[in-house]
Amino acid sequence: MNHIALLVLMLTSALIGCTTSQLRVRSSPDSADVYLVANDGTAQKIGKTPLVIDGRQYPRLYSDLTQIRVVKDGYIAQSVLVPQLGYFAGDGYVSFDLTETELPKSCSEQEQAFNDLAKGIAEATNLIQKHQFADANLLLRNLVLKYNSVAVLYDLQGNVFYLQGDFVHALDAYNHANTLAPNNAQTLLMIHRLRDMQSSVEGSNDQ
Repeated sequence: MNHIALLVLMLTSALIGCTTSQLRVRSSPDSADVYLVANDGTAQKIGKTPLVIDGRQYPRLYSDLTQIRVVKDGYIAQSVLVPQLGYFAGDGYVSFDLTETELPKSCSEQEQAFNDLAKGIAEATNLIQKHQFADANLLLRNLVLKYNSVAVLYDLQGNVFYLQGDFVHALDAYNHANTLAPNNAQTLLMIHRLRDMQSSVEGSNDQ
């Protein structure tokens, strides 16, 4: 059975450059399966990393927020929510730094843990999309108590704090995620963005 969990990041245009024609998907290690996931949870396998997705072949990328999932045996699967390609210009890309799974080893335990984690992350993502940030944060805190070594949960907490304008706690959450899963491209982008914002505020206060 695949060792998998989900990574779902709410991204702004600063987190991902998008193009009106193509989206490049990379992973480390490569040869991971790439899926497009519909709103109803249906997943369509479209290839392996590294992969160039042609938006003309997958018009869903133009019409809606799209989830791209990357899965590889022995690694925690990751997903990212990609904004509509038609809103942005430039060469689009997403990059995944896959980490080895730490979920229970037996099939039955792993399936239960995966289902619990996947359901919780899906519910948290839905709450975030509805701007129900307090409920999302409460759900994520409960998940962290059970899966405190899963970096994606701290990424999601960082997303909630960021959208609430609580940049101090957002930076703490992203730093924690980076400690658990170093060098994830999206996490590092948010850390750098928040540090730049922090430096700008401190510079203004010194004047």
